[in-house]
Amino acid sequence: KTSEMGFLFQGKEKTKSSKRRTDELSDQDKALLEIKRQRDRVKKYRTQLQKKMNMESEMARQLLREGKRDKAKLALRKKKYQERLLDKTDQQILNIEEMVNSIDFAKMQSEYFDAMKQGTETLQKINAEISLEEVEQLMEDTEEAIAYQQEVNSLLSKELTGNDEDDVLLELQEIEQMEADEVALDMPNAPMKQVSVEEVIEEEPTVKSKSKSARKE
Repeated sequence: KTSEMGFLFQGKEKTKSSKRRTDELSDQDKALLEIKRQRDRVKKYRTQLQKKMNMESEMARQLLREGKRDKAKLALRKKKYQERLLDKTDQQILNIEEMVNSIDFAKMQSEYFDAMKQGTETLQKINAEISLEEVEQLMEDTEEAIAYQQEVNSLLSKELTGNDEDDVLLELQEIEQMEADEVALDMPNAPMKQVSVEEVIEEEPTVKSKSKSARKE
């Protein structure tokens, strides 16, 4: 019991000392610490989301093989949206870091808190995208799945820019071309007999001799 009490006492002491060190940090140091935590979360989310984006790329190829071009395009639009979220949060963290390192940080704390709020909202959107369950819904043909696909398409239309849509279409066409190339490689080549020059020369006298014999007759 004594050893257990000692362990608990040590744990409380560590918590107190840790809290004391945090309290002693300046507002600027606390802000930098929060940025580091946010960057770590982004790194974790990026790894998880990249797995999903890879699945969506493969899913687009599979849907194209099945002749479901619209669904393949939807999968790529979803992937593009996720890429934009990651790029957006990277830029937000960079902007916040520059703000915190600014000489006038004390005067910019209001802007800092607003920026952190926006960054947190973006992270929440990324977190919502990590689920793999919806990938199946993008492929299914049930009434419920089709309604979900229409809803996603509508939401993405508000999030993606014209350039984003062009990128999606380009990626879709590239996948279609790759699929066409693979099909062409798999097709057996028709056997073709090569005619040599010697064969052509040998055949010519035969033709002439036939014409001479025809004249004699």
